[in-house]
Amino acid sequence: MTRNTLGFLLAPLAAPTVFLLVMLVRGTHADGGSDQSLFWLFALGVMVAYVVTAALGLPLHLLLRRSGCQGCGFYMIGGALIALVPFLPGLLSGKELTQSEFLLLVGSVLAVGLITGLLFWWIAIRGGKDGASVAVGDK
Repeated sequence: MTRNTLGFLLAPLAAPTVFLLVMLVRGTHADGGSDQSLFWLFALGVMVAYVVTAALGLPLHLLLRRSGCQGCGFYMIGGALIALVPFLPGLLSGKELTQSEFLLLVGSVLAVGLITGLLFWWIAIRGGKDGASVAVGDK
């Protein structure tokens, strides 16, 4: 298995895993939810993460590779912007959010996207001990 494949398999799990951990720390039963509903939310999050990764993450990775932009920052920014995509319909729906709710939501999503981009870069792109980038597909 190549490092790219491993990156595409593992990095998208960051978002639903962070969501699951937040829900567990917050308390799954605080709002009447059950462990089973939390499992299904996690499963839905995993499915959405892989669909978004296939639809947007892979093309972005190929574009970055072709343009020679293999630095960590490019992948972190790309991950942050891609992470917003599943939330755009809700953000654009006209639902009233307070400024603090909006900033918390967008900030959290961007942070998870940064982590996901960093994780993909760390698995698939980073080089040896000096941190130099390597060609895509190198092991």
